[in-house]
Amino acid sequence: MFLTSKKLTDIPWLIHGITTRLNGFSHGHYSGLNLSFDVGDNKETVKKNHEKIKHALGIRNFISLKQTHGINILEIRDDCFNDREYNDYDAIITDQAGTGLLIKTADCQSVMIVDPVSKVIANIHNGWKGSVADITGKTVLRMKQSWDANPQHMKAFIGPSIGPCCAEYNDHDIFPPWFKEFQASPDYFDFQAITVRQLKLQGISIENIEKVGLCTKCNPGLFYSYRGENKITGRFGAIIGIKLS
Repeated sequence: MFLTSKKLTDIPWLIHGITTRLNGFSHGHYSGLNLSFDVGDNKETVKKNHEKIKHALGIRNFISLKQTHGINILEIRDDCFNDREYNDYDAIITDQAGTGLLIKTADCQSVMIVDPVSKVIANIHNGWKGSVADITGKTVLRMKQSWDANPQHMKAFIGPSIGPCCAEYNDHDIFPPWFKEFQASPDYFDFQAITVRQLKLQGISIENIEKVGLCTKCNPGLFYSYRGENKITGRFGAIIGIKLS
């Protein structure tokens, strides 16, 4: 049911997984395991999909976001017992146990980051706007500033997203000049490689960065794809949490 990271699986107190669209309760355009309440799917059906994932991972509740492709980062410092979705954020950081940090995607990247020493975790929603604004690098900085986390200890896991085969952008002026280094071909960009560079620039070792490397648009049987399904589709999820003692 889940895609997992070899690097993160070695951390005994950590829970994590990336869902596919398979084996859920949703129908029609959202067929499968849609985890978003905001795309037109039946809300009670989405709740059933959420409960299935929480049960499978052993998570008490979800903290999720109404993602806006911005740079706002949410810090969760209080023990949370109920599901809650926060407006206008694209990254979450916590050191609280029992809560699953949920990021929903359908071509954008999810980026999980863990400092096994300070025992703090983050989950990031990163589309092309997030790449331009470096939401990933900003989240690493916040982990350093707010939790005294150390990038030299951090491990990162980049989820499935639209790949360089399908990430077509004609307006190059919206990107920083250095993005040209990551052009797979004219008008096509490797955004996962851009994220790897941004993680490395913050001090995370390449040996501690892992990515799924699958293109969501090329794999419609496994993943929802905003571009591949004419903008009407569900969202699969990336979940990370700290086990209850």
